[in-house]
Amino acid sequence: MRNALLASLLAGFIGLIDVLPPTAIAQATPPPTAQPAQSQPTPSLSAQPMQVKLLNPGTGDRQVLRFQPAAGTRQLSLMTFEQAMVLFAIGRSLPVSNLPLVRATIEVVVTKVEANGDIHYQFSYPNMEVVAKPGTPSTLVSPIQAQLERLKHIRGNFVMNDRGQIQTGRFELPDDLEPMMRQMFEQLSQSMNQLSFPLPEEAVGIGAEWQATAALSIGGIRLTQTGSYQLVSRTNNIATLNIRVKQQAPPQIINSPTLPATTKVQLKKLETQGKGRSTLDLRQPFVQEATLSMQSISQMGLFSPKPAPEFDMTIQSTVQMKFQPK
Repeated sequence: MRNALLASLLAGFIGLIDVLPPTAIAQATPPPTAQPAQSQPTPSLSAQPMQVKLLNPGTGDRQVLRFQPAAGTRQLSLMTFEQAMVLFAIGRSLPVSNLPLVRATIEVVVTKVEANGDIHYQFSYPNMEVVAKPGTPSTLVSPIQAQLERLKHIRGNFVMNDRGQIQTGRFELPDDLEPMMRQMFEQLSQSMNQLSFPLPEEAVGIGAEWQATAALSIGGIRLTQTGSYQLVSRTNNIATLNIRVKQQAPPQIINSPTLPATTKVQLKKLETQGKGRSTLDLRQPFVQEATLSMQSISQMGLFSPKPAPEFDMTIQSTVQMKFQPK
């Protein structure tokens, strides 16, 4: 989404960079390395209802779109993630460090395909690197790299139906994972459907359009996400889609493990819009190629015990993501 429509595997990176404010990133410390951490599972995913509605069946020869990978299919993808942020507080903009670019290799392995089409798969992050851009402080690169290294010890096991919707799943997390990252992955386990490619039930032709709506919880924020899809082309098992995504959240209190218990964050406004294009090989469970650009604006108020005054802040964020085969 996250971000937020490309696939479940990019969510770890979206959450890590997007949820962490620059000050938290700068203050992060490398994890202990004396002993390898044992893993423990997050709560099992309960599939959340996603409403998929066909708006236009398209023209020409209409066929159903279904994921049909074979057991043993192994897929490697390279993800590039880039984010820019501007903060406004006390009536003026505040300087924000130029966040580095993140590149990650994602591995997906199909372990089983059931007779009803349900696809069991595992994923991991074999390699990650943080690349400083012009103006990126050196003090940011090492802490973010240290946090990303923790993802190498995280494994995911999920079940997706042949229409691209996650049915069940869980992450295996190290016992000593930082509270922020643990909360992020636990919440992600409960809302993985947001990051799938929901396909319509009906047969469709070129130009077909459909819409998927879901209620989500990301980073402690309850929101509604609407994804709009258009089938641009299809040749055998290769389908290309145009994507648009909108997210909106009502006013609410956000529970954050990074703040003192006496400090409350009230979300006053959250609006996100994004667009992109993706290429799916329906013989593989993960996107083959994709680009996605998202812009988000959020307004928040921070409350501390009296006599500290309320502190209002507005964040404007732009995210660019790219996936390509490796």
